[in-house]
Amino acid sequence: MTTLLLNKGAVQPPKNGWTLDAFAINSCGYSEDISQADWTKLNVSVTGTDMITDDATSGLHVIIEGGARPNSDGPYWRFAEVKQGTARYVVLSPVASAASSAYTLIYDFDTNAWTEEGNTTYVKDLSIEDKGDGWIRLGYLEVQATGSYDNHVVGISSGPNFADRSYSGSGDTLYIRKLQATPLYASSTAYIQTQQIANPSFPTEGRVRTEGPVGTFESQKFTVENLATDANDLTGLAWGEINVTPGKNLLTADAGTHKAFTSDTIATGVAVGDVYSFTVKALPGTHDYLWIGDRGNLPLLSATIDLSDGSIVGSESGVDVEVTKGRDGRWLVKLDITRSWAGTVSLNIGFGGASHSVDAPSAAYAGTETLQIWDMQVEEGASQRTADAGFVLTSNATRTLTFGGNVIYVNKGAVQDTKLDTGFDVAGATAWDEYGELQRQIDARKRNQRNQLLQLVALTMGTIDNDRRG
Repeated sequence: MTTLLLNKGAVQPPKNGWTLDAFAINSCGYSEDISQADWTKLNVSVTGTDMITDDATSGLHVIIEGGARPNSDGPYWRFAEVKQGTARYVVLSPVASAASSAYTLIYDFDTNAWTEEGNTTYVKDLSIEDKGDGWIRLGYLEVQATGSYDNHVVGISSGPNFADRSYSGSGDTLYIRKLQATPLYASSTAYIQTQQIANPSFPTEGRVRTEGPVGTFESQKFTVENLATDANDLTGLAWGEINVTPGKNLLTADAGTHKAFTSDTIATGVAVGDVYSFTVKALPGTHDYLWIGDRGNLPLLSATIDLSDGSIVGSESGVDVEVTKGRDGRWLVKLDITRSWAGTVSLNIGFGGASHSVDAPSAAYAGTETLQIWDMQVEEGASQRTADAGFVLTSNATRTLTFGGNVIYVNKGAVQDTKLDTGFDVAGATAWDEYGELQRQIDARKRNQRNQLLQLVALTMGTIDNDRRG
């Protein structure tokens, strides 16, 4: 699979045709100019566009990304290229205060290794990549920040340990460039430069080098309707709680002995033999077992998943279960349910046990048990959704999206312009503001650029087939 990056650079395709797998996003503004006001300087000064010098103030010596986002926006990949000045150690964190070792990382230039690796509850999948000429690309996946907001934080540490991140400076220097924050729904983390605007969305034209004929390449298209409403917000009005307290993407079991789940009624008048698919993204909180099923009518159709490893604990006859892990580290749980009883379809999500129970099991809860749940989707028929794409965001109405379209290459010599004709369709929308969650993850202020982002989303699952070149 080859990732096509829509940016200001060039992409070299394979000789045997194209396959479009993903798109890349950088939510940091001024990714190669830390002198800009968008980057807060805490006890450091900036020389040129990429060098910081620590001062004598006691405390952190870092730059901090402006425009912090709520941690409810979900996991972010974070990257920075660093080059050694006179400082030996680099500190990174997704939280401006870097107040806990759980979400603070420290890198050592001399050993080319991490000396503090945080806690995988908050940061994981650490990476070190040599970019040449002394530049090192450091990266990690921010799973969950503990503060109300999260930022991209990079700077100098006086030593290899967590306690060394706070100190009185003496004029040490560090070079920083190519800062990047890539949200979970972008399945490529390749670098994209941003200039002049903060938190940008992306152009609908790029520069692409090709070696073959020029023409229109038609990508695979498919339409998805999400019948669930409030599809990424468990606090929404569509959801009815039974002995649970919801957060946006967190369920907490109420204290007591009882069943603990939440439900969304999807459809009525469903016939015997109809097929519906339930898909959700999930991770364990303090509880490992997810119970998910259709409680619309008897007999109940359900499954239990162990979110610690993605294994299927058990399921009912008539339920096909699949669990796959996405690039963001979250499990996609997919149930294709063949109805054996006419009536109502209801998506139910809650706490399961170490052995499968047809209904949500009654158990003794302390009131501290949690599950992490995102991107709830219900489709009529079997789902084509994958662990990395195909989710349709909804608020108070169902939504239909068409994924895929055409990419048109217009010959301009050895380098060609790429035009996007995505065939992207939206049905049932009452206002663009209902796309707030999707749009906010890029920049809530740039409403005039929403279509650009949505076009890229529409292409995420597309395939460009060399055999169908125009």
